[in-house]
Amino acid sequence: PVGEVKIAMAAHWEGAQLADDYCYMHVSDPGYTGISNVGRDRANVVLVVDRHSMNGENPDKFYLDTVMKNSQRYKILGNAKCLESVRTVESLAFSVKSVPCGGLLMVGDAMGFIDPFTGEGIYLSLRSSEIAVEVAVKALKNFNFSREALNIYEVRRKKEFDKKFLLSRILQKLICNQFFCNQVVRALKGDRDLAETLVGVIGDLKPAETVVSSRFLLQLVAAYSKGVYMS
Repeated sequence: PVGEVKIAMAAHWEGAQLADDYCYMHVSDPGYTGISNVGRDRANVVLVVDRHSMNGENPDKFYLDTVMKNSQRYKILGNAKCLESVRTVESLAFSVKSVPCGGLLMVGDAMGFIDPFTGEGIYLSLRSSEIAVEVAVKALKNFNFSREALNIYEVRRKKEFDKKFLLSRILQKLICNQFFCNQVVRALKGDRDLAETLVGVIGDLKPAETVVSSRFLLQLVAAYSKGVYMS
C-alpha cells in the first residue's frame, strides 16, 4: 500500500444516548469516530486512526481512552457500557501501484481502499469491476493478456477515480487540522448548496471534478468570507 495506513477499531455499546435517525461523526486527535444506532439499545462505535498513533498500546485500552476523552462522545457514551473487546481492521485506506505484469487486473478493495469518512467504497468496487470486465472481454476476444493490452484498464481507472482519491486525501488532511477543519465546516454551514455538493461527491452521486476545482474552492472562500462578515 502507498501512503499512511489507517486502522479501524469497533465495538458495540449498550445504553448510548442517541437519536435513532442520526449517525454521529466526531473529529478529534488522533482520528475520528462514527456512532450509529443498531437497535435493541445498542450502538456501533467505530474509531479510525493512523496505525502509528497506537504506539504499541493495548487495543482495548487505547480504544476506550480515545473514545471517551472527546467531550461530545462522552455525552453520548458516558452512561453506556462497552459490551465486547474491540474488533480491528487494518489497511483501511490505501492505494496501490499499477500491476507490473500481464494477465492480471486488480479490482475492488485490491486496487485501493478509500477512507469511509471521506469516500464511499462500494461504488468504487462495483465500477472498477465493470471497467475490468469490459477490458477482460476485449482481451479474451483478441487472446492478448499482455501488460500493454490490459493497461487500458489502468488508464480508465485512473481517469475515473484519481480525483476522488485526491479529494479523500485532502479531506483526511483537513480533518486532522482542527483550525482549518472548523473554518471549512463554518463555510459549509453557511451555504447549503456547497455542503450538499461535497456530500454528493463523497457519496458518488456527483463527479469528483465538481469539488476538485478552483471554482469550488473560490465558492468555499466566498461562503467563509460571507459568514465572517455576517457574524
